[in-house]
Amino acid sequence: MGSDNLDGLRIAFLAGTLGQGGAERQLMHMLTALRTQGARPSVLSLTRGEYWEEPIQQMGIPVTWVGESSSQLFRLQRVMAELGRLRPQILQSCHCFTNVYVAAACLATGTRDVGAIRSDTRQTLSGRFAAMRLWSLRHLRSIAVNSRASLQSAIEFGVRPNRLFLLPNVVDTQQFQPAEGVAADEAVVRLLAVGRLSAEKRFDRLLRTVAAIPPEMRLKVRVTIAGDGPLRAVLEKQSSDLGLREAVRFLGAQVDIAPLYRDADLLALTSDSEGSPNVVLEAMASGLPVLGTRTGGVGELVEHGVTGLLARPNDEVGLAVALETLVRNGGLRRRMGARGRDRAVQSYSRVSLPRSLGNLYRMALQ
Repeated sequence: MGSDNLDGLRIAFLAGTLGQGGAERQLMHMLTALRTQGARPSVLSLTRGEYWEEPIQQMGIPVTWVGESSSQLFRLQRVMAELGRLRPQILQSCHCFTNVYVAAACLATGTRDVGAIRSDTRQTLSGRFAAMRLWSLRHLRSIAVNSRASLQSAIEFGVRPNRLFLLPNVVDTQQFQPAEGVAADEAVVRLLAVGRLSAEKRFDRLLRTVAAIPPEMRLKVRVTIAGDGPLRAVLEKQSSDLGLREAVRFLGAQVDIAPLYRDADLLALTSDSEGSPNVVLEAMASGLPVLGTRTGGVGELVEHGVTGLLARPNDEVGLAVALETLVRNGGLRRRMGARGRDRAVQSYSRVSLPRSLGNLYRMALQ
């Protein structure tokens, strides 16, 4: 198989969910690339009725529910039965927690496997099923990793380097692009934050950062938070307690996020841990500078001082100084945003995906 020849390739994906997360968006990019190149993809899902299921089926790609039972053994049996029916050349994991099923099913059936590492390996191997997940990482023949930081941490946990393949996230630079013909309003700086309102995303840190900048700067900032989750009520109360009630909007989950980027002046991401965040790529493609924490693969996407400003996750003083710098200097924001757009187009456009997938699958089939 040539490096970008995917014609006729039979590949099944095992997805833990088809919701609106970053891994699922990357799955859609891969399915689109595969169909364009003449491959024959299919999807097995542990969930059903979620956001991406219908769009995938509308592409003519079959989606099969294999999560009828909560039993891991039963789910494994269902996956193996589908491998017998579909006879794919490759079974690819879409999430870290589906690696176990992929490794075991491929070991039993002889199907070639591709695993997934989408965040820091230490985080992936924490929790109840850490031993099983470590077993899968050490037994998978090929693993797609979306950042160099995750790749290095996998090696530190004993995964052989020759089994790892760097497959960076991509972004649709046509869907996400800068607004046209909109004059900058220097009286207001529109800050956008996107993500699930859960503990690791640290929206509490973002709110404290906004509250920490000088009052004359704080009055200029309007914050839009797009996303929902278990901490929404807590964050809304915190916003009020910090005196930010009039400055912060909580929009909840959004189906079409692209217009929000076009209406913003910068993106903020203040997480404790990340893999290679889609929201950063989408912001860069939309011509926004990024205020972020230096965690996971964020530092690979954002060039500090060039396309955004970064600080350590626990350095809230540094984050506040960076935010003040961006709020004060509209010219700097626009220069960083333009450089970010160039970087997204040159290095992370989805037009590069067919060749990357071809190289990955050639490695998996060796």
